[in-house]
Amino acid sequence: MRDGLFCLKAIFENPFIVYSFYIQTSEGVLRTKLTIMNTAIFSHLNWWAILVAAIAYFILGALWYSKALFGTKWAQLVKLDMNNPDLKKGMGKMMLSTFILILIVCFGLSLVIHMINFEDNYLYGIKLGLLTGFAFATTAMSINYVYENKPANLYLINSGYHVLGHVLAATIIVMWR
Repeated sequence: MRDGLFCLKAIFENPFIVYSFYIQTSEGVLRTKLTIMNTAIFSHLNWWAILVAAIAYFILGALWYSKALFGTKWAQLVKLDMNNPDLKKGMGKMMLSTFILILIVCFGLSLVIHMINFEDNYLYGIKLGLLTGFAFATTAMSINYVYENKPANLYLINSGYHVLGHVLAATIIVMWR
């Protein structure tokens, strides 16, 4: 093989990393120059299901943090005066940011569901939602709570919302494939 020859080689069967470009040197050493991510998997996702799951998760938050459920207790625990008119400032930006973050969660759930190839059975959605809700959402929040020394009741309210949100979103995505 000539020195400096440009080669293309498939290196993984993983649906994300498929091709690696390298250069053959005179010493026989291969140096990776660039790795390309195969985005074809994204075309197999049900984007409507992701959007509806995100909307459902977001609506769950509106209900969860309403006065009918945990809103009053949550406001006390974070020391918010719900009668303060300044609380409404920047609310649109916070809501949009929250929705985008929930959309990212639903996108991730959809990727996992697609890669595992779950059957269209709501029990798979519930199980995956419980797994990701407890293993990822609540544990990530727990790290902050350990250092910030926040009340346990606040942790239970916030983590309960995310676990239930993951269950709801995963179930919608599993059933709508």
